[in-house]
Amino acid sequence: AHRVVTAAHITSSMCFAWSMLWVVKWEVVLMPWPVTEGVPGKMVTALLVSALVFVMITVLDKIADSDHTSHEVDQSIFQMIFSVSLMVGFSWGGAFRAAIANVCLIFPTWERIWMQLLLTFCMIIIVLPAWRLHILPKVAVWKAPIIDARETHALIKS
Repeated sequence: AHRVVTAAHITSSMCFAWSMLWVVKWEVVLMPWPVTEGVPGKMVTALLVSALVFVMITVLDKIADSDHTSHEVDQSIFQMIFSVSLMVGFSWGGAFRAAIANVCLIFPTWERIWMQLLLTFCMIIIVLPAWRLHILPKVAVWKAPIIDARETHALIKS
């Protein structure tokens, strides 16, 4: 039963992230700027999503850190932070995919596939070590059992 609930949480988080990303994409398309399509549009979308999610995470984290929320509410807030963080990854993934495809347009058709593969491997070589060194340790700490601040305060007093 626990696995089913966890899978449902992850699935609903991904659905929420994709839905919100499509809302932002739609809003970018409706903007009167000349950079709403193609690679520039995807970059604007990724930057906009990153800024929006930064503000959302900051606010949600302040709420979770307050003494007015229970442990269950804090867990729900952390789930929301996870959901909006997925949206950032999805938006930048789309921007990088579009950029690689656009760069490869200068090559003939049969070379384009190999060039896309080469550029994808270059991205993996650059991004994967940074992800492993900087993001993965933070996720491991976040997934560890969270001790409630009130419990910590009670332990310190005794």
